[in-house]
Amino acid sequence: MGVSDITDHLAEAIEGFYNALGHTHRPIELHPPYFSKTEAQAVTETLASGWVAMGGPMVKAFEQVIADYVGSKHAVATVNATAALHLSLLVSGVQAGDLVITQSNTFIAPVNAIRYCGAEPIFVDVENQSLGLCSEALTEFLASQTSCRDGVCYHNDTQRPIRALLPVHVLGHPVKMSALRGLAETHHLQLIEDAAEALGSAIMCDGHMMRCGRWGDLGVISFNANKIITTGAGGMVLTDDDRVAEQVRHLASIAKTGSGEHGQFDAVGYNYGMPNLNAAIGLAQWQKFEEIGATKQALAMHYQEALAAVPDVRFVTGHPDHFSNAWINAVVFEAPDIAKQVLNDLRAQGFMARALWEPLHQSVVYQDCLQGPLPNTEYLASRTLQLPSGIGWGYQTSS
Repeated sequence: MGVSDITDHLAEAIEGFYNALGHTHRPIELHPPYFSKTEAQAVTETLASGWVAMGGPMVKAFEQVIADYVGSKHAVATVNATAALHLSLLVSGVQAGDLVITQSNTFIAPVNAIRYCGAEPIFVDVENQSLGLCSEALTEFLASQTSCRDGVCYHNDTQRPIRALLPVHVLGHPVKMSALRGLAETHHLQLIEDAAEALGSAIMCDGHMMRCGRWGDLGVISFNANKIITTGAGGMVLTDDDRVAEQVRHLASIAKTGSGEHGQFDAVGYNYGMPNLNAAIGLAQWQKFEEIGATKQALAMHYQEALAAVPDVRFVTGHPDHFSNAWINAVVFEAPDIAKQVLNDLRAQGFMARALWEPLHQSVVYQDCLQGPLPNTEYLASRTLQLPSGIGWGYQTSS
């Protein structure tokens, strides 16, 4: 099958599903938000209340519904998920000069958050099935390049402490968290689970599905405009630890103490709390969560079935014992030149597909960071294509 045939097949699959949704105009974006009168009413009511800034009743209510859904004891809403990652690293004890193990195949936010702490990332390879951090590659890296002394893991060559492990559920596909959690415990690493893209995804554990976001010492969710549900901009830290939750909340609210006119401050804090206005949007979005999830599962199945007979193209499904929220559907081509040509041809037709991120170890900012062998990371970066995966296209006044 030639490149033009593959492009036509993909275009037909995209067009068929979105036409059925009533979305017949172009372009078809990668993942626009899905808004209706519900969100408009929530914004109007919150504006009328006068409480639009950090904190507020909508924030508390939104934290509670997400904590209850994920199964976490505590949830702290933040202005965005990068802030949530930064706070998670800080309360995990990550300091200037420390190292944090993560992956190069990710959006830049988690690695930026590591740098905010004055720490540096170590890049370990990903697996082809989920696109996330590979437990086998991590096992090899820890065995060959680290040593533990007095409850601290050290990088052998630099003798710098490795404080944390930060895996990412890429495009909503869960990684093997059980294996990663075991490695983190054995090597005295704090486990920070970047579930920014994985609200609704889950992993089998002891005969039941445990949702992403509660596998680590801390978990992070994103509510950015392109996520499953959105608050416009927003994030959340999840934890079962009372003390850690209080630390996160305190730092997110500028580390203010007391109730005097000006207040007092007992640490370097951050203006990271979620505004009440954003949380109101999130609560309105939550009413659509099941509908959005079901439609996205149908879209993923549609793509998978449509591409089953296309040679040299693999639809990314993740692991069979994991449940993916199908946030962004993706395909992997056998050859990088095919991926690039198909991408250009689809976009020319108004289908806003997108390549995977540039591997961070190849970026100007992070090219000098420590790393293990990264063959899967580089293979996937040059061959993976993200397909349109949203179910809405802006504000829909009819719903």
